[in-house]
Parts: sequence; structure tokens; C-alpha cells
Amino acid sequence: AMGSSSGKLRLAAWIFNLLWFSSGFHFFSLKASSAARLLRRDLPRNDARFQFVVPTMKFLGGFNLALAVLAAVKLYRKYVAATRQRRLGRSRDDPSKDDAGDDSSETDGLVCSAVAHATQFAFNIPHVGGVKAGAPWNVLEGLMCFIFVTDFVGAALNTGAALYDDT
Repeated sequence: AMGSSSGKLRLAAWIFNLLWFSSGFHFFSLKASSAARLLRRDLPRNDARFQFVVPTMKFLGGFNLALAVLAAVKLYRKYVAATRQRRLGRSRDDPSKDDAGDDSSETDGLVCSAVAHATQFAFNIPHVGGVKAGAPWNVLEGLMCFIFVTDFVGAALNTGAALYDDT
């Protein structure tokens, strides 16, 4: 149920996902040149290799948009629509459950979101040494460090929300 600790953790995870993946969509799709610049500071913007990176950023932004929409749909269905149904007197037996009568679909979504965050974190681990160590970007500096740490937090939050059930 929403008042339980696990309900609050799941709500926090979905809000986190909505904000994080929406920001990812904005940065990688709508600000693709800036995103490419973050990753390839060594290349001038008019370089053909830099121009190749820009559409790749937009592609990455599209995946972020899909995950943001998943979070928005889950938040709407579980917290907005369910509350509205209860107010209209059409409440289900347990508002914490989805339309199928269980919360497996929510858990599945949290697991998928955890995997998205975890892979983004894990695939950046080899770049921890930074440019001096031959990595294409510095993971432990500036915005990349923020992204690296936030993806770790997102993986942990979503994993915890998917596994923890105190109902």
C-alpha cells in the first residue's frame, strides 16, 4: 500500500526515474551538440567525427524518453488514476495493485529501470581513469561524474524498490 515503506520507496523510484530520464532525453536529444561536446571535447564541432557523434546522442535520448514515459505512465496509473477511482467510489480491493490484481508489472518496470541505470554506470567504470589513462572522457569530473554517480543511485534505488516489500 502507498502508506507502507515499500510503497513510498516505489513512489520515490518512479519520481526519480521520471526526472532523470526526462533530463536525459532533454540533454541527449534536444541538446545533442552539447552532449557530444561533453564526450568528445578533443574534436572541433566541424570535424566529421564530431558530427557523427551528434545523431548518436539523439538516439540515446530516445531511449531516455521511452524510460521517462514508462515512469510517467506508472505514476499516473498507480497514483493519479487509482486515487481518482477511489474518489469516484470505484475503488479496487487494493489500490497498490495494478489492473491485473498484482504488482508484478510495477516490479518488472522497476527492474527494467534498474538495469538501465546499472548498465550506464557499469559501462562507464572502464573510463574512471580518464583521458590521461586513454579513456575517451573523464568520468570522475564535472557533469560526467554527476551522471556516473546518479546512475549508481538510480540502480540502487530501483533495485531496492523492486525487491523490498513490507506489505
